[in-house]
Amino acid sequence: MRKLTESGHQVSLISTAFDVTGTELAARLFTRWCQENFLRYMMQHFALDLLGEHASTPLSDTQRVVNPAWRELNKRRNAVQGKLTNRHAKFAALTLHPEPETSPGRFKKWLRDKAKLLEDIEQYEAQLQEIKTALGRTDHHIRWEQLPEKDKVQGLAPT
Repeated sequence: MRKLTESGHQVSLISTAFDVTGTELAARLFTRWCQENFLRYMMQHFALDLLGEHASTPLSDTQRVVNPAWRELNKRRNAVQGKLTNRHAKFAALTLHPEPETSPGRFKKWLRDKAKLLEDIEQYEAQLQEIKTALGRTDHHIRWEQLPEKDKVQGLAPT
């Protein structure tokens, strides 16, 4: 089977699948081209061919890597920051929609909720400040040789 495009390029298709129509075979061929183009792009830009590699190589002692202690502190900072942002939003919502004092039960609950949120906000702000101080004292990157043994991994072998 042959297909001549408008530009004059000719595509040939040879198959031993006699029970499949020519249009079905052509569709399968073009689908395969899409997959091949995708895989070629992934190998060029994302080193997809290295993911199946089993070989590894030790990293140089002078190689700079992210400090695991800094990474853990940063993770904690992000978690506390998220909780703080959530509490700020809830506090703002309560402030924007106050309960009327004419309804004493609902007003007291509104005040309790607002006080609890304010207490949480102050606690999270103090935690956040402690974590930021610790982050400032912790190196973001360290040399490979400074890593604790449990955090050392091997690098992928070069292709």
